Amino acid sequence: MRYFIIFGITFILAAFIIFYKPYLAVYEDSITIEYNYNEENYKWSYKINNDNLSLVDQGENKWVFTPNKNGKTNIVFEYSNGEKTLYTIDYEFKIKNNKIFWTKGSAKGLLSYPNPI
Repeated sequence: MRYFIIFGITFILAAFIIFYKPYLAVYEDSITIEYNYNEENYKWSYKINNDNLSLVDQGENKWVFTPNKNGKTNIVFEYSNGEKTLYTIDYEFKIKNNKIFWTKGSAKGLLSYPNPI
């Protein structure tokens, strides 16, 4: 009987470890991405791979996105002057039931980058 209990607990823990999908953060209604880098003649631009997130507000170095439909999406921000790109930041999000799950992030040219808020 002890072996069945130990096996059952081990099986449940193993299944949890295999199927658990950690998220970097969860956002309820919107995400805001804001940068404070100021190089002369350089500007931020972004590319989004689908319409799962919609841009609802934009400032000079600030973007606000809201969920549009369920699915995964990537947003890539580039800090460039048209000829040379200094920084590239890639965010991956999963949208489900009007919640935004931040699943991955990476940067080129930076050691760290701002988290969405």
